Amino acid sequence: MRFGYTLASGLTLAALVAGLGACSSQHKAAATQSAAKESKLPQSDAGIFSNQYEEKQSGAQLWAENCERCHNLRSPSQFNAAQWDIIVHHMRVIGGLTAVEARKIRVFLESASGQ
Repeated sequence: MRFGYTLASGLTLAALVAGLGACSSQHKAAATQSAAKESKLPQSDAGIFSNQYEEKQSGAQLWAENCERCHNLRSPSQFNAAQWDIIVHHMRVIGGLTAVEARKIRVFLESASGQ
């Protein structure tokens, strides 16, 4: 009896996770299409302009805008360059940062750490 209950719970959980994953990917696609329509640009052109904006932002700006969303900003001198490299690597995944954004933040923090 216990095995049947555990199996049913596991299958229910798997179906729920799969359903949520499908909703998330559909929402992202709809949001991208909506943003392209609002800007009255084809989707490919909208991506080009967002990349240009990303390139103009400094590492300090990106650090303040992205890292402060979830927690208080730490002083760059709190960690050394090697520690910031590891921290930014992990936070890139969690924070949804692009490679360019993560690199700019890492360079800023490593240079500002003074170590």
